[in-house]
Amino acid sequence: MTTSLPPSSDFTASTVTEGGFKAAITASRAFLAGLLGTDGKVATALRTLGALGSHHLAKSGAYTVSLDDRGAVIDMTGTWSLGLPAVEAAEAGFSVALRNGGTGTVTLTPAGSDQIEGAGSLAFGPGRSAVLICTGTAWMLAEPRRQSGPADASPGRLLSVGASATVLSASPALRASVGGSANVLSLTTGAALSALPTGLLLRFRATALNTGATTIDVDGLGAVACKTVTGAALPAGYIRTDVDTWAAYDGTSWVLDRAPERGVLVNGRFTRLADGTLICSHEMELPFATAASCEGTWIYPAMFATGSNPITTGATSGVGTDPSTHTSNATPGAAGICPGVAMGAGGTESIQVAVFRQNNETNFQVGDRVRVTLTAHGDWY
Repeated sequence: MTTSLPPSSDFTASTVTEGGFKAAITASRAFLAGLLGTDGKVATALRTLGALGSHHLAKSGAYTVSLDDRGAVIDMTGTWSLGLPAVEAAEAGFSVALRNGGTGTVTLTPAGSDQIEGAGSLAFGPGRSAVLICTGTAWMLAEPRRQSGPADASPGRLLSVGASATVLSASPALRASVGGSANVLSLTTGAALSALPTGLLLRFRATALNTGATTIDVDGLGAVACKTVTGAALPAGYIRTDVDTWAAYDGTSWVLDRAPERGVLVNGRFTRLADGTLICSHEMELPFATAASCEGTWIYPAMFATGSNPITTGATSGVGTDPSTHTSNATPGAAGICPGVAMGAGGTESIQVAVFRQNNETNFQVGDRVRVTLTAHGDWY
């Protein structure tokens, strides 16, 4: 039975006797002992007050929470039912912390017609933790709100196991497995998506180069057309097999991005960029044919798109057969510009390079060599 705190008049009234004063002191001590315990320890005081987390209970079988358990951390394992005290007896503010540290499900069962979270019972699954609180009329759980389902993207919700749809929409790191054919791809995310959220970003490693316009079907949701970062339909070879392709869903199409593609061939180097830019370069030596010029042919190491009309520029330097009589670094006039000839896709371009003799230098002779450095810029799609 709890001892009430005696009124101040038991100490200060003019009619208080010595015996009455002693009785008031004794009642005050009993009140403090009932409130804080008698050993003067903080742990005892907190447990007596019912402070949350003040003591620990390990339970592995059927148990009913008692009023003396106020503030306890109840660590549960196994599959069984945890009974709750009557709401009327517990009163508002009664609380315990619950933790399911096992692999089974503990069913929280209120007394009589009492309810917990609006129901007559509640399944408390593995790994779940919450504070159980009496409101004075019912039981409630204080815990971070969890997803209601795989597609629940409400701010502040905890992700549920298997709810990868939300993770996918926020993470650029997901790598999908690839099936289907070169131009009709099927990707599997492992998340069993029920819809494609706008902004979803995936990456995949194709097993074959695409040969033209392409579609992607993710998790069986249907084929969706792909486009380049510039909004064009995919050209042949845009999807590569040597690096990952990035796919971003814009709500209508898959926008594919690719790493720069570089190659080295006997007739030069090339770089293809995702925005359609193609850069080719080459160095070659041409025989000096006449006293004014030399002529050669360069076959580009990568194909430009039909109608691209790549711009080709270059510079020359001369090397004589006899360094004692011929200049070793004859710089061409016209700032080293190579006048290019417009061409179609994959053709060859004749480069006419003029070589000029500088003042006080010996003319070039037939058999001398002219080194030409060439660069071409254009579009590959």
